[in-house]
Amino acid sequence: MDTTYFDELQKQADEQDRYYGELEELAEKSIRCLHKALDIASKARGKNEGSLMLLMELEQWRSINTPPKLKKRRPLKRSEKTAIFERDKHRCVQCGDWKKLQIDHIVPISKNGTNHADNLQTPCQTCNSNKGAK
Repeated sequence: MDTTYFDELQKQADEQDRYYGELEELAEKSIRCLHKALDIASKARGKNEGSLMLLMELEQWRSINTPPKLKKRRPLKRSEKTAIFERDKHRCVQCGDWKKLQIDHIVPISKNGTNHADNLQTPCQTCNSNKGAK
């Protein structure tokens, strides 16, 4: 079979992974905003029974509608990012360049990858964007 066809399929799959990763991040930010709104609402309205019921309903909705993957995920700390760059000697793991380094998942989050250091690497921007073309 034509490898170009499979390369194109892989590229499309990688683009979808990035897209869904961005959607997950947006959902996570939205949930954080909801947390903050609930905190503000509870302080502003006081502790009357009506607002407590509303808060309980919103909390129940949030816990039901938050995907498990988002509940477990958190952004990398600066110290974690620094450790990954140092481990990879501030070089692209593919071409060895040191310019425009990024941190990327080896196994994508969408395929049950994690944010653990052993699943993260430092490709340069060029290698990372070409990853789907291989």
